[in-house]
Amino acid sequence: MGDDYFEDVAIGEAKFAGPYHVTKDEMVAFALKWDPFPFHVDEEAGRNSIYGGLTASGEYTMAVKQALIHRLGANEALIGSMGYEELRYLGPVRPDDLLTLSMECIEKRGSRSKPDRGIVKYRVMLTNQDDEPVLRYIDIILLAKRAV
Repeated sequence: MGDDYFEDVAIGEAKFAGPYHVTKDEMVAFALKWDPFPFHVDEEAGRNSIYGGLTASGEYTMAVKQALIHRLGANEALIGSMGYEELRYLGPVRPDDLLTLSMECIEKRGSRSKPDRGIVKYRVMLTNQDDEPVLRYIDIILLAKRAV
């Protein structure tokens, strides 16, 4: 996210990272450990599912999103995540997809209880190589304000 303190963030500002190459081996290894539904780990089961092929776990997709956020750089002003709103998996993620992250600041306000920080909401989207959205949600984070 870079070195963005609360004051540095502007509503409407957008950030981008990617692409991230999804490999079959990584996708399946993640699913075997964390989300072993047949359509995530077995090609034949994937072909016979409503997805018509092997698909990534939603949790894997979120992990890729997080890896892309870290490509934006460490942010010493980040205090932590306050949660997600409106989380939607919009389409399947498949082996060899190239995923790109976009984040747009849609809201910000100072904390009512702690004047040294503020709350920022980002609309987060992952799209594949065909510019099709595969993930969308609102990320709510807590950022430090610059020392006065």
